[in-house]
Amino acid sequence: MSFNMSLNKLFTDLSKIILNNQKDKSDEEGHIAQSPYFCNILSETINMLPLSQAPRVLQIGFNAGHSTLGMLKLCPNIQIVSVDLGEHGYTKPCNEYISNLFPGQHTLIIGNSLEVLPKLTEQVFDIFFIDGGHQYETAFKDLENCHAIAKRGGAACVILDDVIRFLPEAQIVSHAPYTIGPTKAWGEFLSDGKIFHLGQFEHRNRGMATGLFC
Repeated sequence: MSFNMSLNKLFTDLSKIILNNQKDKSDEEGHIAQSPYFCNILSETINMLPLSQAPRVLQIGFNAGHSTLGMLKLCPNIQIVSVDLGEHGYTKPCNEYISNLFPGQHTLIIGNSLEVLPKLTEQVFDIFFIDGGHQYETAFKDLENCHAIAKRGGAACVILDDVIRFLPEAQIVSHAPYTIGPTKAWGEFLSDGKIFHLGQFEHRNRGMATGLFC
């Protein structure tokens, strides 16, 4: 069975858990499985990095765990710490499902990333995957807190979800509302020299940017 086929089967299992634990159809947030293109981007990004044998990832925004599942499937030795508000009824059951599949490789912290991240400054991570609050202030602060953690541990990759191509402010507003805050925050970190830009990818009105913290 190919990587994509086996991953799709696991995504189907997550969908069943979501269906059994959501209040209604509007209770489900967007996720990476809705755009398989980004699963490939995530895979390529991790594969091209000179990571340790057991790379550590700090993920902001777990939701139902689609990105988490993709990374665990991709990299057998990876260790992931996720921070999520835990607002959805399916979040904990999905985490239990993933933890049973990959015992000891994923830790879910329920809480606000703006409060949790300052408590993680003594930990070292190789990758920061940010897909949390999409308001500009939240996206910027998440980048800022991750940058502070990365400075203590050396060079680290940062991936920010929902970043679209950098356009003048007047043109940005024509894109999906959830892309405006992350795109602006990413652009400011580039301008300040805090991120070395590796790439930016778009598909169906969604985007993802990758870089290295400086």
